[in-house]
Amino acid sequence: MIGTLLSFAVGGATGYIIKDKLSSGDNNQSKNRTEINEIFSENEKIARRNKELERENEDLLAEIAKLRRQAKEQDVDSDDMEDALDSAKREIKTLRQQNETISAKLKEYKMACEVLERQIESLKK
Repeated sequence: MIGTLLSFAVGGATGYIIKDKLSSGDNNQSKNRTEINEIFSENEKIARRNKELERENEDLLAEIAKLRRQAKEQDVDSDDMEDALDSAKREIKTLRQQNETISAKLKEYKMACEVLERQIESLKK
């Protein structure tokens, strides 16, 4: 009988220990599940933020490409304007030279005209 009582006592103690382990195991599983859910949620947030940053990065890269094209166009426009300016300077230089030549000829013609007018006046007298 003492053996039976002892068996019941050992069985009860073992049952209590197993029950405690199982209930703490449920708590641990619950904690683990909660931690896993939190980690999963955090992972989803990071993935969404990563996608946002990738889209933002693509937008910025597109903006950079657009600005580079504009800069190239402005360089081309600037080069065209410089070419036009150089051409205008050459034309102005040529026109000034022609103007100086024509002015010199005009002075010669005026002097010749004055000489002829004096000769006409002297012939009239």
